[in-house]
Order: sequence, then structure tokens, then C-alpha cells
Amino acid sequence: DKGLDVNLVSLSPNPLSTDIQIAQQFKELAEKNNVTINSIYFDGYIYMSLFVHVLKEIEKPITKEKIITAFEQMKNFDFEGLQFNFNPKTREII
Repeated sequence: DKGLDVNLVSLSPNPLSTDIQIAQQFKELAEKNNVTINSIYFDGYIYMSLFVHVLKEIEKPITKEKIITAFEQMKNFDFEGLQFNFNPKTREII
């Protein structure tokens, strides 16, 4: 509805063999809800958790432009044990 495109690429660690904070959160939530623990679901959990985090940090009203700006400002951003950076050349969060 807001005209935001999202492309997902899996670069995350294996949730079963890592002990980073976000993997622990994912595993606990997955087990509690009888969800299979795998990399595909873990990637989705990471991306949506990061997106929700950004939305919570944006001053209301939330707009497409504010969301884009928030992601563009990510530089060595540590999120639950993972490091994120905005690449201005490719316009990706890596």
C-alpha cells in the first residue's frame, strides 16, 4: 500500500548452530509456537524484527520516506547480535 519493495537474500547464520541473541529469541519463540526451526523462517524473523524495530524508532506519523531514511542511516548497526550496514551503491542493507 505504501509502495515499498522488499527483496530478501539469506546471509544469516544457521539458527541451530549459533548462539547470537536474535537466534536464541527465534528458537524460543519457534519452540513455544511449534514452528520448525530453519534458515528460511529465521531470515524472515530477522527481517521483520529489524523492520519493526525501525518502525518503533520513527517519529509519528510514519511515512515511506522516513522508513527509507532510517534504513539509509544504518552504519555498523548492531541488532541483536547481527551487524547491518546500508550500501548506497546497491541500496541494500547488508
